[in-house]
Amino acid sequence: MAALDELPTELFLQICSRLSRKREAGQADLSHLSRQDPPPALFPRLRILQISHYYSSCDRFDVPFREFVSICAAAPNLEELWTYNPGSEGGVPYPYPLRSLRRLEFDDICGMDEDLLFNMLASIEKLEVFGLIWYPSGDTYNWSGEGTAADAWKALVLQKDSLKEIRLDILRDDGEYVMEVGRLKWYTLDRFKKLEVLKVGEFALQVLREKWRSRQPIPPTNDDGFLEGLSPKSIKEVTFWEPDGGLVESMRRFAGAATQGEYSDLKRLAAAPPEQMSDRYFEGWRGESEWVRASEDLQRAFARSGVVFKVQTKRVYSIRGPFSGGRPTTF
Repeated sequence: MAALDELPTELFLQICSRLSRKREAGQADLSHLSRQDPPPALFPRLRILQISHYYSSCDRFDVPFREFVSICAAAPNLEELWTYNPGSEGGVPYPYPLRSLRRLEFDDICGMDEDLLFNMLASIEKLEVFGLIWYPSGDTYNWSGEGTAADAWKALVLQKDSLKEIRLDILRDDGEYVMEVGRLKWYTLDRFKKLEVLKVGEFALQVLREKWRSRQPIPPTNDDGFLEGLSPKSIKEVTFWEPDGGLVESMRRFAGAATQGEYSDLKRLAAAPPEQMSDRYFEGWRGESEWVRASEDLQRAFARSGVVFKVQTKRVYSIRGPFSGGRPTTF
């Protein structure tokens, strides 16, 4: 195992968990790491790690949580972690710090426990890029808790001083879903003073929106003022995934704020479907028609401040991973 330390720093380590006793030739068996506390620092030069699922005959096998954290702990200088839904084996906390981590990406729809999400983010010193498609109450392959959409924002505020890019999409059940907006004490992202790229799904955005409504001295009849001041002045690119038509007028006011110079670094803004599924299975989103009708008017409004605005109606399917197309693609 020590020989792995001689590999280049841009090491892409594909770790597959199999239920069979047989291992493919050359595949590393790292399960013994989980029996050592703390795990030895076997990979001090490892910078990029991707931990993936293994599929066989339509069955999906995962790396057990204890092995997952042990592998990460064995690479103390890890900078980029691309992983699946790690589960938590019934609430086991994340035990080892990820001090050097700068990028944390969850490559699939994730149903991880909200406490584990909080603990992982708390173990990182300066996270710069975060990507998550979260199904907080979903019956996924791994154990999931009773998290709400507000819990994701509460976890992310732990990294408010260093995050430059946030991509957050939260899925909800078909039935009634409780957002628990009361768990949040804020509704704008002005605390994230280094944030440059924001891509957020409709339901994750709705949590901040409902909190904004509850904070107004007079209950608003619409959301005309919600988007003003939502993002920090450092923002360069914003994408709202599947926004409902009620935000169109608020977008017009946002264009006015941009024209007045409040967002001088903003270059691109879009309303679009999330990039997590082939267009073959996508039939549009609720509110898409309102955005299409208003697109030309909004393009002209944002053009006055040099901002490129667009309404995208088709999904862009991309293979996620640190070595897809040479650099990570985004959802």
